[in-house]
Amino acid sequence: MAQITPEDVATAVRLVKKETCRGFATVFETAKMLGVRKMDVLLYMEQHPKLFHAEERFRQKHVKVTVNGFGALRGRRWKEDRVVDGASLGLCLIEAYTTPEDNPWNAEWLAAAQERFAKTLWLSEVNNYGDILGHCFIEDRRPSSLPPEKVYADNRRNDWLWRNTREKLEAAKALGGCAEKSYIMGGFGDSYHRNEPYGVTAESKAILEADGWTIIR
Repeated sequence: MAQITPEDVATAVRLVKKETCRGFATVFETAKMLGVRKMDVLLYMEQHPKLFHAEERFRQKHVKVTVNGFGALRGRRWKEDRVVDGASLGLCLIEAYTTPEDNPWNAEWLAAAQERFAKTLWLSEVNNYGDILGHCFIEDRRPSSLPPEKVYADNRRNDWLWRNTREKLEAAKALGGCAEKSYIMGGFGDSYHRNEPYGVTAESKAILEADGWTIIR
């Protein structure tokens, strides 16, 4: 088996994607870019699964389909050109990484993100039709459509586990870095109160930053 490094593969995949203007690289294209056999790339992927995000991809082809109108166009039919999946290209490399911690499809990425962002919070505007009334931290919550025992395969989407988590917000609140605040929203005749449990002022933001927190806007 040819000597291949994680940096070699990550660079090859990036360059293939750039050359082909696609969001993936086939195993054949990656092997050709590396100057190795296709089998070498497949063996490397098999031996280092945490360094890749790979999925099956297909050739695209243009077909004509008949469309039946509806609504005001009910009863009419016409032809349209559409792009559909053709023959399979096999397992393709969507992305290649140099360490497991860089790959958001790994548990290692989530653990690294939780450590890296342990004292980081994302700040949001309280926007009333373009009028910025203040700022607050908004808790990231598990989507109601996601079953309790499930998480997304891509850990970047599991933001309630690493971004503005309840634990971090409550810790910031205990320091005086945020507090419940009420805003009057809406306009004349339709105003209402909006309560934000983690409202932020310039003073409370300064408290957090003095304690070593990073605030991202």
